[in-house]
Amino acid sequence: MEDFSRRARNNMLWFHVCPVMLKRQILFDALLKTAIENPAVKSIQFILDSSGREMWEGEVMPKIKCCPNQSKVRETIWTSISGGVSAIISDLDKEGKTECLLSFWGEPFMARTPSHNVPRYVFQVQSHSELVGRMVEVVRTACLHKC
Repeated sequence: MEDFSRRARNNMLWFHVCPVMLKRQILFDALLKTAIENPAVKSIQFILDSSGREMWEGEVMPKIKCCPNQSKVRETIWTSISGGVSAIISDLDKEGKTECLLSFWGEPFMARTPSHNVPRYVFQVQSHSELVGRMVEVVRTACLHKC
């Protein structure tokens, strides 16, 4: 995931990611801070489920505000998301081919820790897969139904 953020270009979409994942500083630095500091990334848009708003605003936004390039992070789109998939979508490398990282909520894709569940598997979907286009469509649909 850190490599994906390092290689990202242009606009990044972070759809239905769990704010708990970015609560720990080490994960925030590896995933999101890497993207924020990446000069090839022009903007970062989060589309998140409204149920995570308190955690996001209390734990993640203060970390974002400490980053020099925080202006890349657009205002979060809050909506109701019922599906069990999350995705980070971006163009990669100089070819500009869109790829995404997918993770799934629930068993058997989540691992339980004492404090919360975390993704057990993260799948990198390459540009030639029809799944990339499908995920872009899922994100568009969620944006149309925002709260």
